[in-house]
Amino acid sequence: MCPYTPPTMNQFYICDACGEENEINLELTDGDHQELSSECEGCGRVNLISASFNYDINEFELEVSADDAG
Repeated sequence: MCPYTPPTMNQFYICDACGEENEINLELTDGDHQELSSECEGCGRVNLISASFNYDINEFELEVSADDAG
């Protein structure tokens, strides 16, 4: 028997520091509103991401900001 893998959705965001496109994987079972952080693959800066599911277009809308702490 295979272990349960929660459904996920890949989304792309633009790094707030350098403009590099990055991919994140959101777990649909984590809810309609998610707060997470992701390190940019280009510059290494941490981006804070607020994800809200939009049922009209059936995908997450992302708000991205640079993590200025530290």
